Amino acid sequence: MASESGGASAAGSVPVSVHLAQGATVRLQTAEEQDDLFDEALVQALFRVGLAVPAAVDARPGSPMPRLVLDGDARFLVGAYDLGPERGLEVVARGVHRAIDAALRDHRQRAAEEVEADPTPSPLIEYDPPDGEAEVAIEMEDVPASLTDLLDRVDEGRHVVLTERGKRVAVVVSWRWYSLQRERLACASAAYWKAWRTGTFDATGYALEVLAARAPSDGPDPSHRADSSEGGADHGDSH
Repeated sequence: MASESGGASAAGSVPVSVHLAQGATVRLQTAEEQDDLFDEALVQALFRVGLAVPAAVDARPGSPMPRLVLDGDARFLVGAYDLGPERGLEVVARGVHRAIDAALRDHRQRAAEEVEADPTPSPLIEYDPPDGEAEVAIEMEDVPASLTDLLDRVDEGRHVVLTERGKRVAVVVSWRWYSLQRERLACASAAYWKAWRTGTFDATGYALEVLAARAPSDGPDPSHRADSSEGGADHGDSH
């Protein structure tokens, strides 16, 4: 019989899978009117993560375990053994908790790196420009023909990397994609501080805010240059 307390070794040595019955759903209960639904692929990924987290891990004060509800039937398999809905959801909840912790560590690390890079705080009345400093706007009529062809590719959803002697120096993306990344960053930052507003960190609330800010998958821009004629460029050695 498989044991969830040995999830790390079990997940690495035997097949692990989640199978939702026809019409079954897994939802994360929230304080909002509508709960967040998890699709089968996400439940399976969180199940794998949760198996690597010891069952004895307790939620810290101010960071309760997420509450998941299964509507319908599901199988949570470790090899041929089914943990059952109750224990399966407990494992998935640990996966959600671990994913939130990882996101928090990443956010704090990035925030610390930003402070280290520029320890001098800016006055609140100042506008905080995008990373890398000012944008450069060029009218389409002033753009060389070769760059116009390049922007056609950007419109198709590609990210065009500019190189100099083989070294990557910049990337040209659509304005829609660029603004979407800025929006994601702003939402994540706002969600982080919103989660602290009671004085204790609301990990579940933070996760829900971040999930709500998830944007559609990056793909071709449905609006053509007739509506959005700029291409954004992020400069750096990597992308």
